[in-house]
Amino acid sequence: MTIQELQEKLDQFYAQNALDDAYTFLMEQVRIAMEKQDNPALLFLLNEMIGYFRVTSKFQLGNQIAVQILNIINMCGLEDTIDGATSYINIATFYRAQGKYQEALELYQKTEKIYHHELEPQDELYSAFYNNLSLLYQEMGDYHQAIDMQKKALAIVEQLDDYRIEEAITYTNLSQMYLSINQNDKAQKCLHQAISLFQQYGPHDPHYFASLATLAQSHYMQKDYVKALDIYHRVFTFHRECLWTK
Repeated sequence: MTIQELQEKLDQFYAQNALDDAYTFLMEQVRIAMEKQDNPALLFLLNEMIGYFRVTSKFQLGNQIAVQILNIINMCGLEDTIDGATSYINIATFYRAQGKYQEALELYQKTEKIYHHELEPQDELYSAFYNNLSLLYQEMGDYHQAIDMQKKALAIVEQLDDYRIEEAITYTNLSQMYLSINQNDKAQKCLHQAISLFQQYGPHDPHYFASLATLAQSHYMQKDYVKALDIYHRVFTFHRECLWTK
């Protein structure tokens, strides 16, 4: 199977929430790739396994896979390539999920060096990278760095065509970080921008509900309980309507 076919098959399993079937498929395809010494397919599959073990919180197994991925990267001379950077991000995100923040930061820093060398400054890969790095800083408690990274992600997605939902999500993420340092006015400004984008481009996107809920939270923090309750009611109503229309 080609990498595209592998991805499509895995997407089918995940769409059906068939995680056990996805794992069985991954293990079988890893065996085949190892027998064929197909390193590109093997690297792809191991990266997918990292994601699987992150979702299922099987950190010990995932850490073993991470070591294998890094060995393949070094063996194939991919340390300074985009393929290597993709693996670094996957492993870093896995490390972040288990609280290994310093290890994650080192891999994000490696990725950033590769991106600066290989990509144009406005490449879309940067937006996801800065968003992930921002979440790491947030979990480390460094909210000012987290905000700076989120602003970098926002500056990129604002320039990309057909990225309005991603732009709205980024505004919502930024608002949550402003709330963490009690800058409610800036948070609400971001949220109103996010909500406006969702209303235009994704009124049924589940992230829209998250934006509304965050706006309600900001009003609650300002002790505007009536406004907060009104928005929470809207969230509940919209969510129920979406369920009924499925």
